[in-house]
Amino acid sequence: MNICAKYNDMHAMASRTLIINPTSKQKATYQIAYDAQCYLISLLKIGTPLNEIFDKTKKFIVDKDQTLADKIHTNFGFGIGCNFKEELLIINA
Repeated sequence: MNICAKYNDMHAMASRTLIINPTSKQKATYQIAYDAQCYLISLLKIGTPLNEIFDKTKKFIVDKDQTLADKIHTNFGFGIGCNFKEELLIINA
């Protein structure tokens, strides 16, 4: 579920994942995704290059479950900037 709003030039978005009757594999994968998000957030420090954060988070995911290696997206979203999708703040390699 996604809820998005725009006021003048300001954007806001909130997302929530609901898994109904998940399998054990789905539960484990979701837990890895959650842990990876927490790990990524812990790496966000002033002066840390975003590509380094991407690489470390990708390695974190692969270390947890090797089968997810080829399923990792090319970016983990955007930092907070003036625009909704700030191209200069994209978290990728």
